[in-house]
Amino acid sequence: MDVCKCLDKQIEQLPKPLFRFVCHCETCRKYTKAECFDESSFLLKDCGDLDLSNIEFKSYQTGFSPMERGKCKTCGMVSFSKIRVWPFPAFVMLPSHKISIENLPKPFAHLYYKSRVTEANDHIKKVNGHMMSQLTIQFNIMKGLIVRIFK
Repeated sequence: MDVCKCLDKQIEQLPKPLFRFVCHCETCRKYTKAECFDESSFLLKDCGDLDLSNIEFKSYQTGFSPMERGKCKTCGMVSFSKIRVWPFPAFVMLPSHKISIENLPKPFAHLYYKSRVTEANDHIKKVNGHMMSQLTIQFNIMKGLIVRIFK
């Protein structure tokens, strides 16, 4: 997967991600032009001076989608995505391989796994279907926020 390098200096300043997952849905595959999308999520408010002004955000889904995936206006490559689902705060996500190894959490699941192109031969939970994938994401958002509050 080709990923934007224009924001590498900003990425170095990011905190440890709140959580990470691997998505196998058609939308992520279309966006990344890869078999799946391993992405890490951060609370937007924890990202300090992150400048997203050089990223063009759009929805790659039909109908309502709270997620907007971004591509760099300079190089045209995959960059940050952002999402805001009430009552949760805003998040930004980026490809996990852009994050230093010491800050990279283990993915909580492979989502939309039934849509996969190839098998994932690891010990990470595999979740099929839209409803179960969405519930798994919501559960892990809550879990991440609770853990963060009580640190």
